[in-house]
Amino acid sequence: MIKIVEEFEASLKQYPQCGYEPPVWLVTASKEANLFQRQRARKLLSFLDVEKRPHIHLLDGGLSDNLALRGILEGVGVAGGLGSSLKNAGIKQVRRLVILSVNAETSPDVNDFRSDEIPVLSRVLSSLVDIPINRYFADTLLLTRLIVEKWRDDLRKLPAGAESVLTRDAEIYFIDASLGRIADPVEQLKLMKIPTTLYLTDEQIEQLLSDASRLIRRDPEFQRLMTDLEKGS
Repeated sequence: MIKIVEEFEASLKQYPQCGYEPPVWLVTASKEANLFQRQRARKLLSFLDVEKRPHIHLLDGGLSDNLALRGILEGVGVAGGLGSSLKNAGIKQVRRLVILSVNAETSPDVNDFRSDEIPVLSRVLSSLVDIPINRYFADTLLLTRLIVEKWRDDLRKLPAGAESVLTRDAEIYFIDASLGRIADPVEQLKLMKIPTTLYLTDEQIEQLLSDASRLIRRDPEFQRLMTDLEKGS
């Protein structure tokens, strides 16, 4: 049973699993000495307890991970590393690993800054959501770049003959398509005024597609990927 509360919220009723067994790697992670692995694994396993969790309440994912990048980083962390994560997914012989981040961030209304009126309750409640999410953007992007660089370093240090799902010449690319990277401030502000909603005009959709495509093509990591593919390396 699914009960829809609002556009991006829902409540689901849990039912006993029909012989489902969690993957071995997740059970193993729940017993690891590493605090992060243990906590995250146990949290995931807790959803299998129908007695304690008869209902699951879903909220907008933007409240915890608006770029959907931390889910990837946490998943790799729980699995014990990039190689282990790919292996658990049944993936082999990876030569090109591409992570594409699309950040359709919005900008605050400058008219609010020109007013000397104390913000009303609705504005305060809205800010309680918007401000943490916007501050989280930069932190998440920086964290992802640092971790991707660590993955690259781990690949370079992999001992000869060591077993790995990534090939010896594997490359990892992190492509960032963020509206905040648009050079023209007028165009950037116009795009960042487009709301994050399912109800956009055809003009808004075309503009977002055009600018997002341009951002991706100009990204140095995307250009490096294209160069490597053309070389066949």
